[in-house]
Amino acid sequence: MVQSGSSVSSYDAHNTSSVADLGTSAKHYNNLIWNPGGQRLECDLCQSYEFKDDGKTMIFHLVPGVKFHDGRALTSKDVVYSLNKMMGLVDGVVSPRSGLLKEYITKMETPDDLTVIIYVQRPAPAAFAIMAHNSSAIVPEGATRQQLKEKPLGSGPYVVGESIPGAHTLVKRNPNYFKPGLPYLDSLRIVTITDTNASNAAFLTEKVHIRTGAGAYSSDFLAQLEKLVSQGKVVHGVRIGLTPFQGILVNTQHTIFKNPDVRRAMHLALDRQAYAAIVSDGRAIPITLFGAGTPWGRPLEEVMKLPGYRQPKDQDIAEAKRLMTVAGYSQGIDVILEARNSGGDDKISSVVAADLAKINIRTTIKLSDQTVLYPRLAKLDYAIYGGRQGWNTGDPDEILGSYLITGGSRNWTGYSSPEMDALFLAESSELDLAKRKQLILQAEAIYLRDLPVVPGADPFQDSGWWSYVRGFESGISINLEQRMETLWRSQ
Repeated sequence: MVQSGSSVSSYDAHNTSSVADLGTSAKHYNNLIWNPGGQRLECDLCQSYEFKDDGKTMIFHLVPGVKFHDGRALTSKDVVYSLNKMMGLVDGVVSPRSGLLKEYITKMETPDDLTVIIYVQRPAPAAFAIMAHNSSAIVPEGATRQQLKEKPLGSGPYVVGESIPGAHTLVKRNPNYFKPGLPYLDSLRIVTITDTNASNAAFLTEKVHIRTGAGAYSSDFLAQLEKLVSQGKVVHGVRIGLTPFQGILVNTQHTIFKNPDVRRAMHLALDRQAYAAIVSDGRAIPITLFGAGTPWGRPLEEVMKLPGYRQPKDQDIAEAKRLMTVAGYSQGIDVILEARNSGGDDKISSVVAADLAKINIRTTIKLSDQTVLYPRLAKLDYAIYGGRQGWNTGDPDEILGSYLITGGSRNWTGYSSPEMDALFLAESSELDLAKRKQLILQAEAIYLRDLPVVPGADPFQDSGWWSYVRGFESGISINLEQRMETLWRSQ
């Protein structure tokens, strides 16, 4: 059994941002490319691929004989339809997570049923990696959002068993799966547990056999986990720096928060050390645009000298209050602070609320299910949101291109900056890593000036599983390790 933070609400992998939905959908679908573990990106529905024209042409040769669960043959037309749907070219709805592909792909061709040719504007490693994300599922040509919401129309290793909202979802082995011998399991149960402590307890008592999450491992749980690791009973994998887009997401079009002085005041008020301690038991790194000390971030000692990050906070709080007065809010403001009712957002919002209160921003925390909240965020139907959003490829393109450029597929702040748009194109095209890092630092400076997000602290991302669970391997991110087709039990 594996754990999920909420029940599945949709099987439309393209157009949901729910981690719970994507975790379940991953078991029903295949992609052109997938991440079987580690940092590897390998063929899934393709049997081979090749790059031409200096990487601007990608040719995929599909596996013959693949069938969707309903018996239809999967062809190159299904692949092109699916990619077009992700990019918003079918029904006008851009996939929040995979819609970044629209920034690269210029056209596609299907010379035959088993060949897909994809032309991109520039060599794009990020585009290749995005195709491995759960949200880049291949569906039958003509499949609509409504059809996909109600049931999965995939070719993946598992078919639907039963789904009891608030309890569990059961998936069963696809007897016609195109990969010989897979999946190994006859069935897999996905248990719904919304409370973090309850999830940890379920893992320790072996009611759940795999436990993944960002910032979900408390120090008490971690101590018990490491004891089990030392006894050879549990395996524990850790990744750092994969949820940098978190803290306070701000609707930059909101009457109050379109004022950069207010956003700057919030940035100065937020205590990153307290944030890390309360949200992640100290297992987190402060964020500028990327996590401090990570390949694309600044050194930690440099970050901790910056306004908003330095200690003590007295100077920053005083400056924040001055900025609120300059903005015309000397008496403070009252605002709804949105947050999910899962994923640790309750802790994030409590820290944010306490820090904002120091500069007379009085918040009322409103917890909502992410299936309700995320569509509202996408429509800018909010003021501020205390939470986090993921980074699944490890490529800066995903952060800039999805979250920060004008019209980005997951730009839920309404932010628009010609400077940022230009830097995205520049860094995305730069092949020299040192030069690209300098462009990223320029983007960081603009980000910290404009503050569409008040960055918090990036929690460690953990995966733990009992040692009798075999065939499981931590992937590039927790979102890319949910297929579980090679999973089996040794006892």
